[in-house]
Amino acid sequence: MLALKYFLMLAGLALFGSATALMAYDVYLAAQLHVLLRQQVRRTASVGVARIPPRAPAANAENGKIAESAGAQPRRAA
Repeated sequence: MLALKYFLMLAGLALFGSATALMAYDVYLAAQLHVLLRQQVRRTASVGVARIPPRAPAANAENGKIAESAGAQPRRAA
């Protein structure tokens, strides 16, 4: 029983250690992403390139069929 107690204590410490290491790695990756995004913003600002707005989804007959199959009411053209 004593060996099991120490084994479980050691396993618990190992789990806490691996969770801490995983959190530290996640923070490191977030910091690296932040640096890369900041560099990209600086680069596009210095070149003078405007950001392209996201495109609206295409309105075609297939989208209407999908919406109707989901039970949505078809929209009327304005």
